[in-house]
Amino acid sequence: MNALKSLRLNVTKANVYLDSSGKHNKFSITKASTGRKVEEPELLEAIRLTIINNLLQYHPESSSQLAMGATFGVEPPKETVDVDIATHVRVRDDGPDRSLLFVKTADRPGLLVDLVKAITDINIAVESGEFDTEGLLAKAMFHVNYNGKALIKPLQQEITCTQLSPAHKQNPKGEGKQEKSNSPRMYSTMEATLNEQNSEANPPDFQPQTLSKNAQKKLLRQQKNEAKKAEKKAQMKEQKQRDAERKRKEWEEKLAALSEDERVELIDSRKESRKERMEKETEERGQKIQRLTQAKETGQNIVVDLEFSHLMTHSEIHSLVQQITYCYGVNGRCNLPAHLWLTGVQGEMETQLQLLPGFDKWIIEKERQSYIEGFSERKDDLVYLTADSGTVLHELDPAKVYIVGGLVDRNRWKGITLKKAKEQGIRTAKLPIRDYMKMSSSQVLTVNQVIEILLKFLETKDWKASFFRVVPQRRKTEGDSGNCQQADGEEFEEIKEYETKKRCLEVLSHD
Repeated sequence: MNALKSLRLNVTKANVYLDSSGKHNKFSITKASTGRKVEEPELLEAIRLTIINNLLQYHPESSSQLAMGATFGVEPPKETVDVDIATHVRVRDDGPDRSLLFVKTADRPGLLVDLVKAITDINIAVESGEFDTEGLLAKAMFHVNYNGKALIKPLQQEITCTQLSPAHKQNPKGEGKQEKSNSPRMYSTMEATLNEQNSEANPPDFQPQTLSKNAQKKLLRQQKNEAKKAEKKAQMKEQKQRDAERKRKEWEEKLAALSEDERVELIDSRKESRKERMEKETEERGQKIQRLTQAKETGQNIVVDLEFSHLMTHSEIHSLVQQITYCYGVNGRCNLPAHLWLTGVQGEMETQLQLLPGFDKWIIEKERQSYIEGFSERKDDLVYLTADSGTVLHELDPAKVYIVGGLVDRNRWKGITLKKAKEQGIRTAKLPIRDYMKMSSSQVLTVNQVIEILLKFLETKDWKASFFRVVPQRRKTEGDSGNCQQADGEEFEEIKEYETKKRCLEVLSHD
């Protein structure tokens, strides 16, 4: 039940058998956010992998039954494994926080369970996977990580050479022949050239390789960083508790020093102040809703293109979601808000957005389709804002639809938004940063920076004031400010994420 709830699912009905009758449990589930049935392939795959992982973790004795389907009351099919199909294993990085594991091998019942078990047995987490078959050949691709990071080279070599190595069982009858294993012969491409007969007669006994000194240092740094982060989080929690306790004691001491009549008067005054504050917040919330609703009719259309989620890691998508949260909070506080659009909301991006408190109540357009489809009749009005464009944006045209690329690229995908716009045949433009300030670091801004600059310009009609209000001082050169220091994009992003949580969550919870 907890595993299903952690996937943001509601269990509407369940048939659970506590005896050993062999009957399988049934759960009727819906999405917690919408109350509708689960249809997304990504979420269905996440449910399946979660069930497999939980069974392997809490009931390892069920792995063989699970592989053959007996756990679910299914009659085990007759096993057929083509021993002449070699297994090829390949691992490559997919960003800093995860790797891609590719496996091609002979298909057989229970193969997916065995693969997941072999991976998780060495504490490698499986985020998601794809499984396909072509005749007797099975192909699997898994997104994996080790402690939230991509697999380092020694670990990649270990998983290809050791954990997925050949495994054969001897014939129990002693006839000198080998039975077909429950697991296919698995070895990486570097072992594929070994003599087949020698490999079957004497399967190599691979031993886990010791990590190199560099790998050990990297692992140690990672562990120290994680410990430091956990310690900092615990310290912040303790500080918050101490502050609350200190305020409570100060209030009690203040009351104790007063007479009975003075205490009653102070308590009533505090209640009145709280009531006035709540009334003011309610009024401001109503005004904000009114402004955002009006913006859907008359506001400047600004689109955040979220079709790049397949190019980002889990943490990068999380970072972008935080930026979008900040954008919505800033837009709600503006006297002249824009009409914000989120297009291409699918997959993990949609999943993480749905986890935001109050996201379903946001006064914002949320579209699964592309902006090209959403504005199919206004293609000439589309303008993609990209730092690589040769056209400088001097004014905002109310009739235009300005698009901001939702991509945390970490410099891996330079020029991708310009290329996309050209392929789609739409106009491009860039903000006039160089006309008003000199940047001490990259000219590329984060999504929330671009949106906030556009919002400030809508209010002030002054690019310089908008840039200096939004761009942090540390990214300006000394020519712009005498006390400025340099900062890279990642450091700024951490600052913005902290500001996002501090300034926006309270606003969002009221929506």
